[in-house]
Amino acid sequence: MDSLPIKKYREIRAMDLAGRIVPIAIKQEEGEYFAWVIGTRIIDSADTIEEAVDKVLEVINKNSPARFKLASQVKQQKILDWIEKNVKPGRKKYNSYQLKHFAEDDIGEYINNGEMKGAMLQAGYEPHKDTLNYINWGFQLREIPHRMLVT
Repeated sequence: MDSLPIKKYREIRAMDLAGRIVPIAIKQEEGEYFAWVIGTRIIDSADTIEEAVDKVLEVINKNSPARFKLASQVKQQKILDWIEKNVKPGRKKYNSYQLKHFAEDDIGEYINNGEMKGAMLQAGYEPHKDTLNYINWGFQLREIPHRMLVT
């Protein structure tokens, strides 16, 4: 019986926007480098190791809840006001990406996913623990009026 080739990768560590050390796996396959954050579904590829790692870190940093603290005080307050007005604990599942779009529509300003995640934390909402390794965090909330859920 023929055995399948073992796919080996090496691990490097990089620092994200929040100052956390992120374990990133690197694998070369057919001249292309693949990088992914170990334990997540964040993956990208490029021609060099540096480019692949930079792409993965860009995704991590755009979606980091630390982005909320980097927003202007005015923008932070708009997002927190929107959360206070529209978000209550409940049984429906919404993810941070959905919430960011709802808030953008209402406040008329772009919000990135990381800003929404940070604002939800600041407002006292904890994401589902099983979604923490994903880009979009899940939250149990009451239905947000006039919103269609995308599944």
